[in-house]
Amino acid sequence: MATFSKRHGYVQEVDITVREDAPSGLRCFVIDIAEDDCGLSPSDLRLIICRVLNESPNSNNARQARNTRRLA
Repeated sequence: MATFSKRHGYVQEVDITVREDAPSGLRCFVIDIAEDDCGLSPSDLRLIICRVLNESPNSNNARQARNTRRLA
């Protein structure tokens, strides 16, 4: 039996337009949740994000305060 999408004509291929970027509002929201609700410090977030991206943290930019100008 065909899938629901094929039976109802929803098989159109859609080009991916955004791969590695999210709107600044979403990025700030996720960071706020991580800091406020999960109790993660900026350095904790840096380590998690660097691990996910498989990159080394930049030791020249290792501050505890959030760099809000860069996020927005």
